[in-house]
Amino acid sequence: MPEIGLIADSVASANGKLQFFRICFGKSAEGMIGGTAAGVIAKSMIGTPRLQLDWQLNGLDFPRDTMKLLYLVLLCAETALPIGGIVTVSATADRFRFIAEGARIAVDQAWDASHDPTPAQIQFPLARELLEAHDVVLAMTSDEERLTITL
Repeated sequence: MPEIGLIADSVASANGKLQFFRICFGKSAEGMIGGTAAGVIAKSMIGTPRLQLDWQLNGLDFPRDTMKLLYLVLLCAETALPIGGIVTVSATADRFRFIAEGARIAVDQAWDASHDPTPAQIQFPLARELLEAHDVVLAMTSDEERLTITL
């Protein structure tokens, strides 16, 4: 019965998106979240036929507040790929890096703190608030096919 499989896939996708939104837009909570579990949740939100996610934070544990910031920045980076592409999320010893690559990069004006965001751009001011609260500096570079965000 292929219908049951389709329903199960749909439920799993909806559950992943709900978990993503809870972490991203919910109240910050204590505790840790594993990088592998966070990647599965993020892929349920970002992974589509048009947009791929290369999550390279497997095997690491992060405070939930850090994951909230990473998810918000991931949503910001995703807006740079209007016709699709791939977003890679990786970490070094002390930095996180987001690389959005596609046929065309469109840097959203909502990155500018003076921009009044629309509801579809709410992740930008929320990310800025968390960055400021944790004294994290965001660096961004872009060209026609690549946006790199480092924090």
